[in-house]
Amino acid sequence: HFGVCGGCQLQDKPYEEQLALKASRVSELLAGVGWTQPIPIHPSPEPWYYRNKMEFSFQDVFPAPPLGQDYLYLGLKRKNRWDKVLNLEECHLLSPEAPALVQAVHAWALKENLEPYNLHKQRGFLRHLVVREAKNTKDRLVLLVTNPGKLPGKSFVEAVRAAYPATSILWGVNTKPADVAKSEKLEKLYGEDTITEELLGRRFRISPYSFFQTNTRGAGALYTLLREWLKGLSAKHVLDLYCGSGAISLCVSDMAEHVLGVEVI
Repeated sequence: HFGVCGGCQLQDKPYEEQLALKASRVSELLAGVGWTQPIPIHPSPEPWYYRNKMEFSFQDVFPAPPLGQDYLYLGLKRKNRWDKVLNLEECHLLSPEAPALVQAVHAWALKENLEPYNLHKQRGFLRHLVVREAKNTKDRLVLLVTNPGKLPGKSFVEAVRAAYPATSILWGVNTKPADVAKSEKLEKLYGEDTITEELLGRRFRISPYSFFQTNTRGAGALYTLLREWLKGLSAKHVLDLYCGSGAISLCVSDMAEHVLGVEVI
């Protein structure tokens, strides 16, 4: 899908070339404020299948195909298009199991004759499929976001579990026109309503909309580096601004007398 799919921009380049390009861009930015030292760049521990969260979109086929033919798309947005989706067959961002899940949910929607959401008309039922994976545990979360309506929840759970090792399956309803994978209410269809991730000896409980660094093993490398920096400071008080769900605060909490995380959300 590369070149058509808007999900990634650099995967046609060897990874070492991607790193050099990113280091060059950062160097150019820092040069504007007088930074002249070389920029060390740390590669991702995993260059493939590193993401722990993906949001897939539904879209109707236009013009409408003849009766009995596939009438919906499920996948990622096409490059530079907010209103066009491509059917996802292969993706190296989330996990090897994810494409099978997307295709299974696509087949389920057709079997149940469910209408995909149309962004222009702001009409339809199926809106987004959100997947979150814990990389260091076996927890997997699948969230279906729809417009208000009747969901055949039993068959949805069966379709997901037949194709993907989900430990949590949820249904969310979004009544607003904004094209975001959010919902005003959540209903648990299977398992727990959160997943648990492990990082640097801590266990994090992650809900569908919790912020967590998208590259789990990259976050572990980053937080390890922060801990190394803190070792030489003997800090009594640590202030973590824009702390999100507090992952950094918690990962350095044993290195100071007091850690304060500040966040508006």
